[in-house]
Amino acid sequence: MIFIDTNILYHILHRTPLTEEALTVLEENPGDYVIDMTVHNEILFVSLLHYLDK
Repeated sequence: MIFIDTNILYHILHRTPLTEEALTVLEENPGDYVIDMTVHNEILFVSLLHYLDK
């Protein structure tokens, strides 16, 4: 299992300069990906802030 942190998801969801690098990390490390409830909460929170800022 491979744990996916909030940073990877954030860069993929919000198209930042690091998006391609985040996708490369996932492509080069195939396997079963897991995230926990803290990551769920963090990505929801930072995504909400991201969209409210626009």
